Amino acid sequence: MKRLASAAIIALTTFASAAHAGYFAPPTKGSESKTHLFAGLNWTFGKQGGGLSTRVGAIYTDINSDDDVKGARVFLDLDLFKQGGTPSVFVTGFKGTTYGMGELGLGYDFGSGEMIGQFGGLMNHFEAGGNYGFSGSGLSGYLGVTSFKFDKVKPTTSNNIYDLQLQ
Repeated sequence: MKRLASAAIIALTTFASAAHAGYFAPPTKGSESKTHLFAGLNWTFGKQGGGLSTRVGAIYTDINSDDDVKGARVFLDLDLFKQGGTPSVFVTGFKGTTYGMGELGLGYDFGSGEMIGQFGGLMNHFEAGGNYGFSGSGLSGYLGVTSFKFDKVKPTTSNNIYDLQLQ
C-alpha cells in the first residue's frame, strides 16, 4: 500500500511539473530596508509665534515593490531665530506609500521640559503637520522641505524567460 501511495505521489508531482513547463514565474514582492541621514528646513506657525527651524536626523525605511512604506525617524529640531532657542528631540513612526504617508510621534523640548505630540504627513522632499505641547504651549504647525526621497523598489523576479534561465 505504501508503494502504491508513493508511486501515485511521484507520478502526480511529475505530471504537475510538466504541465507548468513554459510558464513564467510571477514577480514576487521585493522589499528594501535602508537608514539615511537627512536635513530639513521648516516654517513654523502657531500660538508661540512663527519662524524657521531646521531638522537633522536619521530615517529608517522599509519599502516594498507595491510602494508600501513604513519606517521611523529620530531627529533634532532647532528653532533658528528664537533667543536662547533650545533643541527638541523627536521620535516618530510613519506608514503609507511612496507618494505620501502619515506620521505620528513624540518629542521633548529641552528648554521648557515639555513633552510634545507630533502628527503630520511626509512626501518626497516635503513634510507638513502639527505639534501639540502637553504642558500648555498648545498647538502649532509646520510646513517644510527635507532632503529625503522615498525610492521605489522593483519586484525581485523577472517575467523575461531569458532572465529566468540565467538565474
